Amino acid sequence: MHRLATLVALLTLTLFTLAVFDQTTDGLDLAVVGVLLSFTTWRSATMSRFLQILAAIFAAEFVAFGLILTFAERGLWPESLASFLPPDSLPITVGVFGLIIHAISYIPGIASIMRIADRYFDGFTKVTVRPWPLPAFTIREQTLSRGFVVFLVLINQAQVGISVRLSYFNRDWFNALEEKNSELFWRLLYTVFLFWALIYIISAIVEYVIQSQLMIRWRRWLTERYVGDWLGDGGHYRLALQGNSADNPDQRIADDVDMFISRTYNLSISLIATLSSLVSFSIILWSISSNFTIPGTDIAIPGFLFWVACLYSGFGTLITHLIGRRLIGLYFNQQKYEASFRFSLARLREYAEQVALLRGEPTEQRLLMSRFGDVIRNFLAIVSVRKVLMAFTAFYGQISPFIPYIVAAPFYFIGKILYFRCGLSLGRKTFDKF
Repeated sequence: MHRLATLVALLTLTLFTLAVFDQTTDGLDLAVVGVLLSFTTWRSATMSRFLQILAAIFAAEFVAFGLILTFAERGLWPESLASFLPPDSLPITVGVFGLIIHAISYIPGIASIMRIADRYFDGFTKVTVRPWPLPAFTIREQTLSRGFVVFLVLINQAQVGISVRLSYFNRDWFNALEEKNSELFWRLLYTVFLFWALIYIISAIVEYVIQSQLMIRWRRWLTERYVGDWLGDGGHYRLALQGNSADNPDQRIADDVDMFISRTYNLSISLIATLSSLVSFSIILWSISSNFTIPGTDIAIPGFLFWVACLYSGFGTLITHLIGRRLIGLYFNQQKYEASFRFSLARLREYAEQVALLRGEPTEQRLLMSRFGDVIRNFLAIVSVRKVLMAFTAFYGQISPFIPYIVAAPFYFIGKILYFRCGLSLGRKTFDKF
């Protein structure tokens, strides 16, 4: 991490030097982000291993994209590769993501989650892998797991880029249809859509395979360690003597390890993809409404559609959170009650002979139904919350397709927008085609 921080600092120093030499402020915003990022990247050597992987990815991307744009501004980028230039805002975006990763590492809840995750990403166990079509080789588990995470983050970011490209394809394709330009219509379909759609499908399959490999290896590794901790040195017997202080460790190992891994993945790598998509399409929204004014007035609001989208999505997210936050505790209790009920059933089968000899069936039945009653009561509480949540999300989902039209219609009528088609591309974007 220290070497990577040094590279970020060198790029930042270069940007400052060029700004002073050219007597311009261009690149100073990138340099400011670079100063902060170099500091946090240097400090990240002490934080969670899992978060270090994410921080390293963003720092490396900051350097790579920053150098590419610097070369382009100096005329050192090949003209043949001009279409592959990243947006000017991309280095700042990944730099801010790196700063966010460092900031969340100080949240107590995140730190607790990462302490569990890091057990796997710090594992020194040697494993043999056979990636097709390469021959088998031996590698440390920590190296393999970190490589999986890096690959998954990069492939998610690539998918976001493909989604952005396809949104532009939709715009151009429908324009060609309206203009009755058959040559452009078919050329876009065959040379743009089919190519990128095929790449997206292949990437999704590869992502699924690698993600499945990571999650099953992660689960096997953690399960093996927790079973070892539970059975080692008579731990299972001592836990039983402590009464209810240990909440069904066998059930927790069987169920909670899997849930922990899937949710950690969704709240890290999948969230990064979502944020990348958000930033990418926010740039599109900002660019198409950079000079819009409030309808009926002369008050200009740069990026008007961007702010409308933020307010609309923020309102929906806030209401959804307020309605559904009780589900966190309810789902936790549901797991607990279900585990207790399963344990009671297994215990009854184990001691079936003693229960029969003592004629304890009525007592056992009352105990089982009491614990199943906890399952029912908690389940009904979940239903009560979810029905309200579903009512809001269903209403929100019904009106969402019309919001882009309602917001953009005034600008279409006054000629600010030439082609009025609001819609979705790959199910992730709103306000993306005009």
